[in-house]
Amino acid sequence: MDLATRQVICHWHLQVADPLYRRFTARFLLDRRSLSEPRVDRDSALRWVRAEFPGRWSESTCVQFASKLLSAASEAGLISAKKDPRSLLWPKVPDLALAYFMYFLREIRFEGTLTDNPYLASVGLEGGFLDQRLKNLPGITFHRMAQLTDFEWAAPDLVSWAEVTL
Repeated sequence: MDLATRQVICHWHLQVADPLYRRFTARFLLDRRSLSEPRVDRDSALRWVRAEFPGRWSESTCVQFASKLLSAASEAGLISAKKDPRSLLWPKVPDLALAYFMYFLREIRFEGTLTDNPYLASVGLEGGFLDQRLKNLPGITFHRMAQLTDFEWAAPDLVSWAEVTL
């Protein structure tokens, strides 16, 4: 897989495994995008950690979490690297990565639906833009009529899809 595909897949897997990272990337960073100057810095990330988990951790632990959340988001291409304030970015999401993740989502329990969830929202895939992307994926046929969505899967599961596609 190319670097962009690996990057976004790693981001999604980290979100699935780590609820703190999922909340940071799918709530906090999305909320920051609505500001007049959509940026993030170490202090705003630290304030968020403190507010989300008041009194749960020591100050040094909160600082570590804020720093690691920023580093992981930067590695995923969601924010610019190491210089505060950091710009918010949308990572490249290749069709192969999106198709892989849609098959992956079919097999797990998660918050939301296949077309409305924190994983896709964190990388800017929502609404009509997501619908357009879903229509061109390898191994998936997607249709929408108002609120009704229909997926047709060329493979019965992720492993079978990967054997044919990757």
